[in-house]
Amino acid sequence: MKAFHECELKLKISNKEVENSLRSCLSKTGFVKTDFRVETDCVLDTVDNAFGNMLFRLRKITRESTESILFTVKIKGGSTSFQDNMELEIAPDEYSFDYAKVMAETIQEKTGILIPVDVFAMKDRESIFLVLEKAGIYVQRTTQKKREEFTGEYAKVTFDIFPEPVGTYFEIEADSEEKLNVTVQMLNLENFPLEKRNYGQIVREATKATKGIKHLLF
Repeated sequence: MKAFHECELKLKISNKEVENSLRSCLSKTGFVKTDFRVETDCVLDTVDNAFGNMLFRLRKITRESTESILFTVKIKGGSTSFQDNMELEIAPDEYSFDYAKVMAETIQEKTGILIPVDVFAMKDRESIFLVLEKAGIYVQRTTQKKREEFTGEYAKVTFDIFPEPVGTYFEIEADSEEKLNVTVQMLNLENFPLEKRNYGQIVREATKATKGIKHLLF
């Protein structure tokens, strides 16, 4: 299991000129392309939204010749100047009973629901959903994005392409506020309208006209 202090800011990419400028700046500041993948995110919750401001997510990661699963719990932090979360992650390929128990207990503390620990060792999404549904946890929405990732000295950045009407975003992710701010300065983004909302909030706002579409897929 990975525990990570997630500090993020985003920028809406409104035109190709902005994207090209960012790519040029990434190259000049030592960022290296490290991945390209399609992420299919299923946000999980109870019928009465017991998770509240905690996120429980099942992500399918698809690369050219591989596919994998990742479970994530995000616990909201206190900052209002950036997206601030403590993130717990576990992949079935790296299953550990002790780590899975921490994930299950974290969910139980928030919702009162104790899910089977071995669900975190499962790799078939439909089977996972059946186990979670028996416990009272269901898929609330599904969102896909194409993610191109670059890694630098202090942070990772991604170009995230969503189906319309959401469009493309540039995301900076660091493990501290200091590293986040340093990266913003490195990329000359101090005067840009950086986005503090998470992608769930962005997607819901962008799809408001369609009554908050539940499945945003390519």
